[in-house]
Amino acid sequence: MLPSLAALSVAPTGVPPNNTEAPNDTEAFPLVVLFDYDRCLKNLIGDLNNVNELRKIVVTLIFKAADRVGAGKIVLLSYSNRVCTFYNTDIQKDQNEKPTKDAIIWLGQLLMGELLTTKRHFTIEPRHGLKRDPNPEYNGYLVDGEAWFSENLPSDLKEEWKKQPYQVKRALSETPLGVRLKTDLYYNAKKDNEGATFLVFDDKWENLQMHEKHDDTDVVHFMGGVVSMFLKHPAGRSLADTDPAALWDAVVNKQDWFQKMS
Repeated sequence: MLPSLAALSVAPTGVPPNNTEAPNDTEAFPLVVLFDYDRCLKNLIGDLNNVNELRKIVVTLIFKAADRVGAGKIVLLSYSNRVCTFYNTDIQKDQNEKPTKDAIIWLGQLLMGELLTTKRHFTIEPRHGLKRDPNPEYNGYLVDGEAWFSENLPSDLKEEWKKQPYQVKRALSETPLGVRLKTDLYYNAKKDNEGATFLVFDDKWENLQMHEKHDDTDVVHFMGGVVSMFLKHPAGRSLADTDPAALWDAVVNKQDWFQKMS
């Protein structure tokens, strides 16, 4: 069960075991983690086989990314197509009203739990959307979802797209439209977090091409269900138990790394 937003309205802060104060926001160099929801972050919360190994891989990669750049703060943001309430209720129904937001808070809790057993020194900040322009019309997302759909959908869908949710979902899945939305999410996150380093998780490789153009961005091709199957094989079990540097080299910026079952 995902945590409620009401119960977690304050972003948690990581404090090391020696009770040394974590760096404040003006001093902490940020790592921004963008995480897709369906078939990605949702799998970490679900009841998949090897879910503990999945979580271990994700936590290790996030902390390794922070260590590589000396980040003092880890910002968690949604990299999901679910950018408006209508998407969740009509285009692709989900049991939770705001699943991506709740899931990002859950990921923050997972990282916080790991911090309690280490001497790591990070601030963990699950964020719902833009910090610089808290436009209420954005409803906490990185884009104004309803405006984005109205402006970017094919001409035959623009006027009455809410009456054709299946066609909207199909357009996002089968045309470059979905990549365009993910690209806008990424660049809005970059504008909102100047000077940050980025780590992006998504189940579709075409949504992860930004790492080829931006040295400040690394990506993880992460299909939770397929990775779970991979972890049943000797190569997968070995990878899950490897050291962070080796895991990083095997996984980050690699397409279909989970298909290597030799």
